[in-house]
Amino acid sequence: MNDDNWKDYQRFKISNQDVNAYYDLVRTAFIKGVEKVSPPSKFSNAIDLGCGSGELTQELLKYADLITGVDSSPKLIQLAQQTSDPMKSNFVLSDVLDQGFFSLLNEERFDLVTAAWLHNHLLHETEQHQLLKRILDLLNPEGAFVFLIPSSAFASPRTQSFIAKLGWKQAWLEESYHCSKGVYSFSDSDWVEMNVWQPMWLADLYMKDFSVNFLDVKAISLSHRGMGDSLIEPPFDVMFGHRKESINKV
Repeated sequence: MNDDNWKDYQRFKISNQDVNAYYDLVRTAFIKGVEKVSPPSKFSNAIDLGCGSGELTQELLKYADLITGVDSSPKLIQLAQQTSDPMKSNFVLSDVLDQGFFSLLNEERFDLVTAAWLHNHLLHETEQHQLLKRILDLLNPEGAFVFLIPSSAFASPRTQSFIAKLGWKQAWLEESYHCSKGVYSFSDSDWVEMNVWQPMWLADLYMKDFSVNFLDVKAISLSHRGMGDSLIEPPFDVMFGHRKESINKV
């Protein structure tokens, strides 16, 4: 994430009641996903890729003894460090796909890998494969993952109208069978490229190495009624699962 582009993100997320309610729904769904993969006791450790200011990362402390957050924005990492317990958390400034990233973590392995709104910042198929390999390197053999990703409804006209009311600006430039290519801006930030990868395409990519499941975000949205429009199709999905090594041992 570019530091200049994200410096006002925290202020934006609490800019009005509808925006605040939407992000509360995101938080609720993320936590539900983590609960789906959590063991009876806590994970020993967890890592949050593309952690931003660490708000969702901090939620992991309910489920893991130690947490690590990673982001490429110096401003957001600084915010995360300022609001975290240094005895239980660690925040690393790095692009997840950088060659030296794993060495920054002393090649530590984790019980849980999470990523919220990360996959849509990867613009090429090769980067998605690189991220998968990186996650396999990070996870213990019995590890789990939780991803919060844009849903297939994210680029729909109804969703775009809703998102525009929240203060996001988006334009879609190209459609293919597996992704929608576009640009976005918020709070008058610079325009940035993004790809909305079809959730089923991502699921197919991960199914070789993981069990893959999807949370019923529609049901959560209906009970939460937190987006200001209870009839809108949720603009995100939560994908979760375990490494297949752990399943084969059962």
